Amino acid sequence: MLLALISSTFLFMVLYYVGEEWLDYYFNSSSYMVNMQKPYLESLQQYIKKNGITTKEYKKLNPWIQKNNIYYFSISKERKLIYGVLYNGTFQLDGNAQSNLHRTWQFMDKISFADTDADVFIYVKNVNVYYRYMCIIMVVIAIVTSLLIAFVGNQKIIIQLSRNMDEAEKEKKKEQEEKERLIKSLAHDVRTP
Repeated sequence: MLLALISSTFLFMVLYYVGEEWLDYYFNSSSYMVNMQKPYLESLQQYIKKNGITTKEYKKLNPWIQKNNIYYFSISKERKLIYGVLYNGTFQLDGNAQSNLHRTWQFMDKISFADTDADVFIYVKNVNVYYRYMCIIMVVIAIVTSLLIAFVGNQKIIIQLSRNMDEAEKEKKKEQEEKERLIKSLAHDVRTP
């Protein structure tokens, strides 16, 4: 059982690492992120134009961010962060986007503000769903593997116990035959003078 637990844990870790790397590669190398951002960028551009928002008035974007359920949002110019916000549920965590700027620059798009153009990155949590599904699938695979290893291990134990019982039965039968032979021999010796 311990072997099953260790094996399935190791398998889960390997599969999760490989799956996470594959999803990261897919999202970073395909057009998925760009296509996912397009409708939000168009909506943001209209919102900025309608309200005449400048890059310095970034706090005016919060209603749009909340309305569109944006998880992560940043504005930068020449790779310098102007504004970054991460929404965790219903509240925002300001000033925490600087560390993510180096990972998101390739997905940034130009948006025209009232004062200048700036790079914007929008992330909606829908990508996280794929990571959750991957994790669930990996857990199921690990559990099935664990059960199979435990089943095979139990089968081996059952087979060994069955062999031991067969050997014990053969031994008992052999002892019984020797006992009967001894009794016949003694009976013969008693009858013969």
